[in-house]
Amino acid sequence: PTGGRCVRVLHEHPRVGREPSRSSSSGRWASILSCQFASHLRSRAVRLAGKIVGAHFSDDDKMGERNCNVKRTRLTWIIDCLCGALLIGCTCWAACRYPSLPDRIPIHYGADGVIDGYGDKSTIWLLLCCMLLPVCLLWVVEQFPRCWNVPVKVTKENHVRLMALTWHFLGTTKLLVVCLFAYLVAKVMQGGNLATYFTPILVTAFGGNSLYWIVRIFRNR
Repeated sequence: PTGGRCVRVLHEHPRVGREPSRSSSSGRWASILSCQFASHLRSRAVRLAGKIVGAHFSDDDKMGERNCNVKRTRLTWIIDCLCGALLIGCTCWAACRYPSLPDRIPIHYGADGVIDGYGDKSTIWLLLCCMLLPVCLLWVVEQFPRCWNVPVKVTKENHVRLMALTWHFLGTTKLLVVCLFAYLVAKVMQGGNLATYFTPILVTAFGGNSLYWIVRIFRNR
């Protein structure tokens, strides 16, 4: 009787007891394994980048995901627009002035701001590339908040404030770099010496910017 009942059940419900096809089963397992492998590689890459820059990761993975989802503030958008405008403006100005530039232009300045080296006028394009490179590097760093080396402990209560302050720190540094190279591009194309107070202002600007944001971060820990 038991065997007959099993036969009737299988006859009425042909899907019951039927083995899944090997192709669908193997495809499903391959998809699961590929997703797990990709997630593992991404996690290892992020942690390796964090070790390089000295970042400390939270034990709570959800906490790290929330850090990555911090929204950009209005100040960061304004800084990006200013940096983009200066980059485009300097490039267009150099392209327009390039035919009228002398064959040799200043390529090096001493600590006192006096020209002490000349080179071919095509060096202006190298200076523009040097202006673009640090901006691109800082922009890439901004895309990976989990790799930021925050000098205080990040918790669930302060992570939004700390991430916003660190983003402002990176943004203002990027803007200072662009302003520095924009000034150098202008002086090189004009063929003049740098201002005598250029070096003190440069040190004060970058040092003061770093000190200001680090103090803000410690006060908001």
